Amino acid sequence: MREVGGQTVEFKNYAFKRRKDYIVDDPGLIRQIDALIQRRIAPEILKNYCFKATRTERHVVGCYSAEDGGHFRAHRDNTTLGTAHRRFAVSINLNSDFDGGDLSFPEYGPRKFKPPLGGAIVFPCSLLHAVSRVTLGSRYAFLPFLFDEEQSISWSRRRQVPGELNNPKAQLPRRRPNCCADSQCPPRVLCHEYRRSKRRCATVREMKEGPSRSAIRC
Repeated sequence: MREVGGQTVEFKNYAFKRRKDYIVDDPGLIRQIDALIQRRIAPEILKNYCFKATRTERHVVGCYSAEDGGHFRAHRDNTTLGTAHRRFAVSINLNSDFDGGDLSFPEYGPRKFKPPLGGAIVFPCSLLHAVSRVTLGSRYAFLPFLFDEEQSISWSRRRQVPGELNNPKAQLPRRRPNCCADSQCPPRVLCHEYRRSKRRCATVREMKEGPSRSAIRC
């Protein structure tokens, strides 16, 4: 995305990003997805970031394929007027039979992340991140963005992006807030691995230094 003449427009540069997207537009499936996000992801965001995610932007399945040289160079997800409302990015792997396609956060070291099938990585949209080139097979991932009511109002006032980014998706079921002050919330990246209910949350420090006994488990 780029700002052109005061508007946010899509700019294709295959040297920077190579990915095919499928837009989920079935209302029933969207409701099921939103319910799962609310049950599995929104509570962890509230607990770790003190942020109540109530809305989602786009229901997209992205495909990074080795045949196309699929990758995404280092970028942030909320640097334009049309994307400034985004607060959290979600990356859920839908398959595991591929090589490459790892997620990394260059500002915090060279470590790469590859969640298992059904595993999710959740992180603030302001973090610099990249997806390495897929070298074998194809990586399929569900890639929504989450935000809240306040940002939804701001977005509706300044929406300038054509196409699907102009259409905020259904509001997620409301939950009773249980939040601390923002100043008490350390920066974290949530890395969920749904393996027999074992879920892992890694802090930015752990991303840089590696996992430790002090890692948060939920």
